[in-house]
Amino acid sequence: MAHNDRLQNSLLQQLRSWPLADVPRLLGFYCSRDRDYEPIKYPGSERLYVTVDGGYVHEIVVTGERFIGTRGEKRGGGGAIDLTLYLHGWESSKFKMAVGRLLEALRVHGFATQAATGEWVISDPEFSRSD
Repeated sequence: MAHNDRLQNSLLQQLRSWPLADVPRLLGFYCSRDRDYEPIKYPGSERLYVTVDGGYVHEIVVTGERFIGTRGEKRGGGGAIDLTLYLHGWESSKFKMAVGRLLEALRVHGFATQAATGEWVISDPEFSRSD
């Protein structure tokens, strides 16, 4: 495996493992946590309401690095890249676009910088959550 491929895989892993409950706000969407939600199957799960462009409200349940939308198609995925695709309504063919959108959001919020070499450096997620 080439050095660049390892760096790329490392970057993608960092993006995928970003805390899912922070992703909607990071992307600029309004997000609120359902304080009355009591998980039955998976302790530690939380239900979020995310208002995206156009006013549509997604209801998603987040458990660790997995999520599922509880309305409509009830589709889900794993990691921040999949959640970015889901919230924007993009198909998996827009993977590179989702990575770019997430990197730009991290850069704007001070969690990522791009070196002169073109490599991205991502800091630890400490995105402040306020409901």
